[in-house]
Amino acid sequence: MNRINPIYILIILFLLLFLSFIYLGTEKSKLKDIQSNFAHEILTAKDFRILKSNHQDKSNLLSKIKGLKSNTPFRKENIQIINEGKYIKALIKSNNKEVLNKFLNQILQDRFLIKKLTITSNMISFEMEK
Repeated sequence: MNRINPIYILIILFLLLFLSFIYLGTEKSKLKDIQSNFAHEILTAKDFRILKSNHQDKSNLLSKIKGLKSNTPFRKENIQIINEGKYIKALIKSNNKEVLNKFLNQILQDRFLIKKLTITSNMISFEMEK
């Protein structure tokens, strides 16, 4: 009567093995969730870093816009830059659609934080925060 039946030991071992597989499966699913959240956070951090580097220097922002005025295709055009309080406004008037197209492409490539963009057949104006 002091002896334990070996079948009971095998049943207990199989039960422990089964429970450990179940526990391992739940931990794997938790790990996948954590990894996906981590990947999402990394993407958010990269986006934030790009935005921060593009918009942190306010004096550089104004010099970029003023640099558009001296850019070769826009030298002969009527470009007005208005610096008022929280906003910077720029306006170009031209009858040459190619110049307007180049100006619009230049604005969109420089990654300005544009609040308002107005495009007509002979004018482009945009407003952005400092």
